[in-house]
Amino acid sequence: MIIREKDVYLTFSKEVEFTGRIKIGIDSNLMSLDIFHPEKGWIKVDLSELHRIAETYDGIIDKLKSVQRKAPKRIGMLLKKYYTRRKNRVEDYLNKLAVQLSREFHDTVFVFEDLNKLKMFNGLRKFNRKLSRSTWGKIVQKLSYRAPVEFVNPAHTSSTCPVCGSRLESRNGLVECPNCEFKSDRQFVGAFNVFVRGVGVALSGGEVDDLLPDEPGGELRLMNPKSVVRVDLNGRTFAHVPPQKLTTDRPQTFKNPKDNQTLVRVMLNTIVLIRTDNFDKAMVALADLVRYGGMQIRGDPRIISPALSDWAFEKIVGEKPRKKYRAHVVAQIDLPPAKAIGRLRDIHPPAHIIVIPPGSPVHKELLRLWGSFEKLKGFHPPKVKRIEQKVEEEDGLSEVY
Repeated sequence: MIIREKDVYLTFSKEVEFTGRIKIGIDSNLMSLDIFHPEKGWIKVDLSELHRIAETYDGIIDKLKSVQRKAPKRIGMLLKKYYTRRKNRVEDYLNKLAVQLSREFHDTVFVFEDLNKLKMFNGLRKFNRKLSRSTWGKIVQKLSYRAPVEFVNPAHTSSTCPVCGSRLESRNGLVECPNCEFKSDRQFVGAFNVFVRGVGVALSGGEVDDLLPDEPGGELRLMNPKSVVRVDLNGRTFAHVPPQKLTTDRPQTFKNPKDNQTLVRVMLNTIVLIRTDNFDKAMVALADLVRYGGMQIRGDPRIISPALSDWAFEKIVGEKPRKKYRAHVVAQIDLPPAKAIGRLRDIHPPAHIIVIPPGSPVHKELLRLWGSFEKLKGFHPPKVKRIEQKVEEEDGLSEVY
C-alpha cells in the first residue's frame, strides 16, 4: 500500500500472457540504445560511431559551405560528393545495426518509445545539432523488416519509479525515488519502464487496468550495464567492448610510487608516407591533408630515397610496390593512425599515402634517420580552421592503408 497526501494506491501482481516471444524494452538515447532483456538484463548498444560519422562529414560540409562563394562550381561538386558519402555511410551503419540487433536478440519483440523528435528541439543550437543526427526512426524502420516492433507511450519512462510509481529525482547523474529510496541509472530505468509498458503493465495507474508494477524481488538497484556492445562494421554480430578499455593512441598518466611524481608517457606522432610523381603533387597532397583532412603537420616534411620508401611500403602493406614513383615524402601528423586512416578515406589527394603507426619497426627506423633526411622546400601549411576532432576512434582500422 502506498499512502500519499490525496491518494492511496494498492499494488499487486498480475500474470501476463506472452505470445511465445520475449519482449525487450529499448530506451533510445543520443549516444546509445539501452536494452532491458528479462533474461539477459541491461545491455547498452553504443552508437557513438554513428554520431562520429555524421559529425565528421557535417564538419567537412560546413567548412566547404563557408568558402563556396570563392569557387561555386567546384565546391558545389564537393558538397554533392560529401553529402552522398555521409548518407551512404550512415545507411550502411544502420543496416548493419538492424541486422546485428535481430541476430543478437532473435525471436523477440522489440518495444520502442513512440518518440516525436520535432517536439524535442529547444533553443540550444549545440543540442539541436546533436539531436538532428539521431536516427531513431530509421533504426525502427530497418529493424521492422527483420523483427516485430511495438511502440509504447514515452511519457515519463525515465522519471517514474519502477518500484512504487513515484516521480524520480535526478541526483549526481542518477535518479532516486523520494518515496521508496530506490536508486538507479536513468537509462536503465527508461529501458525497464519501456519493457514494463510493453508487456501491458502501467507505470502510474492510468494505462492498463489501473496497475502499478510490483517490486521484482529487490533486483532493481544501482548498476552498470551487464555488457556494452558496438556495431561491427566488418562482421555479422556485435563486438563486445571490454570494461575500462584503454587506447594506446592517447597519452596516459602514471604515478611513480617511489618519489610520488607524476610521469607522463609521451605520445609519438603518426608518420604518413606520400608517394607520387613529383614534389609539386606531394605538396598538394600535404595541403589536402590539412585543408580537407583536418590534420596538422608537425615539423617540416622530409624527402626520402625511393629505396627506403619501397622498403617501408613492403613492410607496412605486406607486398612489393607495383608502381614506381619519383617523389617520396614523409611527414609527422598529430592524429593517431585510426583517425588518420578515417580522414584519408574521405579525401582524394593526388598521391598514394600510407599511414605508419607509432611503435612499428618502420616508424622506429624513420625516426632514427629523420635528422639525415632533406627538408621539403616550398611547402607552407594552409591556414584553415581545423575540422572538429572525432569523438570516438575507429576500431579495427589500423591495418588498412
